[in-house]
Amino acid sequence: MKIAFDTPLTGTDDAGNVGNLTAAQIASLTFTAFVDTVNPPVKSYAVPAANVTAATTNANGSKHITVDAQADLKIALVPGTTYYIGLKDSLGSNISPETPILTWTDLVTTPSAPTGFTVG
Repeated sequence: MKIAFDTPLTGTDDAGNVGNLTAAQIASLTFTAFVDTVNPPVKSYAVPAANVTAATTNANGSKHITVDAQADLKIALVPGTTYYIGLKDSLGSNISPETPILTWTDLVTTPSAPTGFTVG
């Protein structure tokens, strides 16, 4: 399961003012993914810095980050299980609220044998 998201472009300072994040602030954001079988998800996993560094830049200046739950976060996903997913970002000690919860159900099935196979 891959989780993809874009970094925020705005933030709220300690006084409650909303402002645009600088490129340096966007680059220094860290992210936590919440992936769990309960809603809201409780188990948290740090998004590896390598995934943030490898992110592509969108036209608006935000970064598009992709993280693989199994390979990057080391989560053992169980086929047929419903998972609830949320994200938080942080800039220093400031932490944004969690994203709305997404639901992912792995519907892996065993493929049928190929048909119409011939050798000429």
